[in-house]
Amino acid sequence: MTTTDSDSVTRGADRLADTIPEAARRMACSPGLLYALARRGELRLTRLGRRTLVLRSEQARVLAASTAASTDNEGR
Repeated sequence: MTTTDSDSVTRGADRLADTIPEAARRMACSPGLLYALARRGELRLTRLGRRTLVLRSEQARVLAASTAASTDNEGR
């Protein structure tokens, strides 16, 4: 069975952004945490029509910042 480009997009492999619930699953956190991070200005959300999306690059940035912060706190 071969995979077409539309199949990979449907599965999310080549997507550039996720909805809040999808991003929460990918980041292993709750949607509420993502909304709280957005309210504090720590996570940028993108609106596309009526949908609120989180760019995958933004997800990676937030996770990297969180990892750096937890590494800094371990050294204290």
